[in-house]
Amino acid sequence: SDLLGYQLDSVADLHLFDAEQKEPIVFFVDDIHNLFLSKIGGFVSYNLLLQMIGLKTKNILWCFTITARAWSHLNGVFGKDHFYGDVFTIPGWKDVEIQKLITLRHSQSGLQRKFDDSIKAYGSGSALGEKAESQFFRLLWGQSRGNPRAALMYWVSAITFHPTGYVDVGVPLFVHSSVVSGLSNEALFTLAALSRHDNLTQSQLEQVTCIAEFVIKNCLKECLDKSLIWEDSEQRFRISSRAQYIIDYFLMGKNFLYE
Repeated sequence: SDLLGYQLDSVADLHLFDAEQKEPIVFFVDDIHNLFLSKIGGFVSYNLLLQMIGLKTKNILWCFTITARAWSHLNGVFGKDHFYGDVFTIPGWKDVEIQKLITLRHSQSGLQRKFDDSIKAYGSGSALGEKAESQFFRLLWGQSRGNPRAALMYWVSAITFHPTGYVDVGVPLFVHSSVVSGLSNEALFTLAALSRHDNLTQSQLEQVTCIAEFVIKNCLKECLDKSLIWEDSEQRFRISSRAQYIIDYFLMGKNFLYE
């Protein structure tokens, strides 16, 4: 109501709003995974959204974004045909696109790049530097699975600044699967809940997992210590982009997550 400057007391009021529009209007709603909690009674807001987009309107176009894991979960709860409209999956970036993103950003620093011997080992002959760089970014792309945010975080973990005016590029700090496999089932349930929702507070984690408060606290502390998750300024926990693929892959293998 505040956003539109129009009092909406029911879903039907949106139909009246649509009828009064002289020109088409686009509603872009980001992160609709924040409209539900995977618990009994936790889908009220999402159900309201479904009712709103189900109205036969003439001037309103809806556009939403949602994480892949949250979308898979909602399809599992409501069925794949529960949502009216077209669904577009954002593809992962190509290796050359990842390389261009990072090199363009790095160029703004004015610093030269020097590759560590462990990276140079991939090259040979006169094209040593070029091959080292291309091999590094191919390695970066493979570990990030085309996720630009993850690639940027890997890049930052791989560089060391030298006062002489350049950065040394070494092997990025990749997250090994053994870090995840050593977690307890309670910690895995906690990570699965975060993966389905993208972000949750400790209280919300207790609600959706039905795990005791002190156990959730211990699980969160362990995952924070292992850099698998991070806490934002609003005390909401999120999975680290560097660890996202490893965590999702392991959880699906253990049937904690489903496609």
